[in-house]
Amino acid sequence: MTHWLLPAGYLTALVLGVLLGVWSGRRHAHQRHTMEQAAEAAAKETSRRISGLIRTYPDLADAFDAAVAAVGQELGCDLAYVQLVRREEHRATVWRPDQALARVAASPPAAFLPLPDEIFGLLGAEGSVVVEDARTHPWLKSSDMVAALAALDVVSLLVCPIASPSGVIGAVVASRASRRPFGHHEVDVVESVAWSLGRALQNRVLQNQQNAVVERLEALDRSKSDFVASVSHELRTPLTSIAGYVEMLLDGDGGPVVEGQREMLGIIGRNTDRLQSLIEDLLTIGKIESGALWAEPSEVPVAPLLRAVEAAMAPAVTAAGLRLDVSAGEDLVVEGDRGQVEQVLLNLLGNAVKFTPPGGIVTVVATDGGPGRVELTVADTGIGVPQQEQGQLFTRFFRASNATERAAQGAGLGLSIVESIVAAHGGEISLASDEGAGTLVTVRLPGHARVTSEGTAAAPARL
Repeated sequence: MTHWLLPAGYLTALVLGVLLGVWSGRRHAHQRHTMEQAAEAAAKETSRRISGLIRTYPDLADAFDAAVAAVGQELGCDLAYVQLVRREEHRATVWRPDQALARVAASPPAAFLPLPDEIFGLLGAEGSVVVEDARTHPWLKSSDMVAALAALDVVSLLVCPIASPSGVIGAVVASRASRRPFGHHEVDVVESVAWSLGRALQNRVLQNQQNAVVERLEALDRSKSDFVASVSHELRTPLTSIAGYVEMLLDGDGGPVVEGQREMLGIIGRNTDRLQSLIEDLLTIGKIESGALWAEPSEVPVAPLLRAVEAAMAPAVTAAGLRLDVSAGEDLVVEGDRGQVEQVLLNLLGNAVKFTPPGGIVTVVATDGGPGRVELTVADTGIGVPQQEQGQLFTRFFRASNATERAAQGAGLGLSIVESIVAAHGGEISLASDEGAGTLVTVRLPGHARVTSEGTAAAPARL
């Protein structure tokens, strides 16, 4: 057997060489990994920055301009553009490093390379396409394309589809005048931009659809309001006639009225009044919706106003077996439309009387509500409102569950009208209620208390 002996120095050198090679390979691999991580981080930051830039532009065309310019500059392109699918013509936003941004249409191509429609179908199936030499690519072999490539000096090409739920709707295109292909990080950047543009386009479509729905609903709402106003006006005339004839019959103008007939005529009269009240509420709602409820502000003395309201409500209060207490400072003045402020008080008092059992008390108090304000409160000892329903009381046609159970009359429009009138006067309204214990409504309107000769405001007094 033959034994080969190597000098010790040679063996050491061999081992060291192997170890050095392993270390060098690992170091280069680590460097490549580090560089790859840095490139990936840079690509993500670029994508984030361009996508954020797109979102800052409310106008879609401006967003396209910014995206194209950013892609061209960040990737060192000689040409960049966004093209949307068009059936009749090619349109694009085009960027060149030595020219201003342009929104162009070209047929035949002049400023950019319009992609044929069939390419968009291929993009949908294959995704982004990187072309190292566009002059030899099968997609671009037509005579028009060859001429366009030569005119625009396009060699390396990157095409990223802009997608939507309905398919590919366009593309982001970047090109260079050299055979320097686009790397995968550059592809990631442009794909991110294409995704952001697709999302912006889809948002615009959804916004347009939403605007169309809103316009349609507004038109339907106007039609509804016009219909209600027209019908209400048409009903007002015959109801006025019915009320007049009922009054004439009760006065005996048609001959003697026996007790049973008088009772029936009274029922007709009361229901006529209910219908007239509902019609007036509907007409008021229509005016509020159309902006035709104009206030004629003036200084309205509160005490005389409350006396008039008290007199108007006296028959209903007496019929309900209630007590009505009204008090106000003689020098209180509300700055507003007298008729509308009176309607606020009549609606609130009407509710209080309607929902207070016999033997109860309804109280109306007007006081100085602080600088520039007069406070009006209407309180009752009635059935109150369930806590969980109080937030809906100012909603049109809403009626509390306990009112519905009692079969109380009304359409649920009174408080909505009150809130609208108070808001139109620059005032505030609030409501507090305990079910079974009563309700307190507070209205604060612009106004003041006239100073007396003694230099003080008059105290509230029973009217």
